[in-house]
Amino acid sequence: MSPWNDPMSTQRAWCLFEIFTALEDENVCLHIKISSNESSMFKSALAQDSKYLVQALSDIQAQKAHGKFERERDLIFDVIRDSKGGFSNMNQQVKTGLREWYVARLREIVADAPDHHAFLLICAQVMRDFGFHDEALANAQECLNHVGNDRVMKSKVFFTLAEIYDAKWEMDLSLQYHEKSLTEWLLITGETNADVANSYHGIAMIFDQMGKVDKALEYYKQSLAIRLETLGEDHLDVAQSYNEFGMFVGETKRDTDKALEYHAKALEIRRKAFGENHPIISESYNSMAANYDSMGEPDTALEFYGKSLEIILTTLGENHSTTAITYMNMATVYEDQGDFEKALEYHTKALTIRLDVSEENHPDVGRLYFNIGSVYDSKGEYDTALEYYEKSLSIKRKAYGEDHPLVAVTHNNMGRAYKGQGELEKALEYHTKALNMQIGIYGECHNDVAISDSNVGSVYDDAGLIDQALEYYKKALDIKLQVHGTAI
Repeated sequence: MSPWNDPMSTQRAWCLFEIFTALEDENVCLHIKISSNESSMFKSALAQDSKYLVQALSDIQAQKAHGKFERERDLIFDVIRDSKGGFSNMNQQVKTGLREWYVARLREIVADAPDHHAFLLICAQVMRDFGFHDEALANAQECLNHVGNDRVMKSKVFFTLAEIYDAKWEMDLSLQYHEKSLTEWLLITGETNADVANSYHGIAMIFDQMGKVDKALEYYKQSLAIRLETLGEDHLDVAQSYNEFGMFVGETKRDTDKALEYHAKALEIRRKAFGENHPIISESYNSMAANYDSMGEPDTALEFYGKSLEIILTTLGENHSTTAITYMNMATVYEDQGDFEKALEYHTKALTIRLDVSEENHPDVGRLYFNIGSVYDSKGEYDTALEYYEKSLSIKRKAYGEDHPLVAVTHNNMGRAYKGQGELEKALEYHTKALNMQIGIYGECHNDVAISDSNVGSVYDDAGLIDQALEYYKKALDIKLQVHGTAI
């Protein structure tokens, strides 16, 4: 297999079809060989950044394969289109097979490497990116047992553990390890260091997800201040801080003018570094579009999503996860405008791409099933909505477990659909499930808990049980006043 990160065999239609056929047949064993030179390059790339492996898999797209003769390629493509699942299934099968090989090769490197603990950390990061959270934790913990008094390595392991627990939505443990990483970096480098800024940023994101807005703001500010002092105004990490700070103040503080100010700063820095036609510019446009949407300016939001999409299609192409995200965001705006057919069209485009570039049980597929369910819910087609919500719920449970915010939100939407059907007992059951999950995750004082309280109240309201309805409406109001102040 050469080169390891973009094999010729996955670029040629006939070779790719042979790999796919072998993987589909349980009686065939596929062997992948790699030269010693490519093996060294594989190892070196991972030592620099674990995300090279994820990128290598995302680049595989059967639709872009070529043949020695155009007629040969067309015939193979016809066979693929007519097969069960078409190109989407083929991409999934090939990526799954290669991912298993990459992971097996990485495990061999970990076992044989003299600097064993360094590659254990890389393995943990790769497993985190692939969603194998338990193996990621095991690798990171084993790495921690080997680092001894190496404080720099220890701080990196703590940071990786924090990210893994974040992915598992175990916020308390994530926060604990971010704080451990921060303590180590402060002892090693002092306050003004980029790694300290990264730790502050990680802690801010956890507080943000926990609904502790003031604490999140405090740490976001500290991170940005250090990055400005150590890296300078025009550094891309500063742009990242501005962009995420803009999202934060727009969504949680509802200061949309300030949010746009930060987004504009991020965009200016990124333009200086990359020009206009680069995926990172599209990220800025996406963020600005989201802010305009929250300001109640859907037409301007769609204009900026359109700018983002134009750049993505030029640089990354149609079949890319970033393209899917932009289609999904545009669909959400169309849904808010009441243009449900357009919303379904764009969500379906996003789903088609997502199924092409990842596995069917990927959390982002679950998210799109949820979004499509939401559109049918808004159209009053509750049976179809519940069908998609069930698909979404199944994927989210496998990916995150039962007690996860995204599982709770899905229960809430299912409750809404049952309420739309007039099945109030079923609606109350699902809204109550969501409420209990969210209290367990966030505690009593969180905006999502307020939403669930209000949902439960609305079911009692429809049932004519006014005292119970008022009890839950009051709980929701009290939480919103604590979280947002008097301006709700």
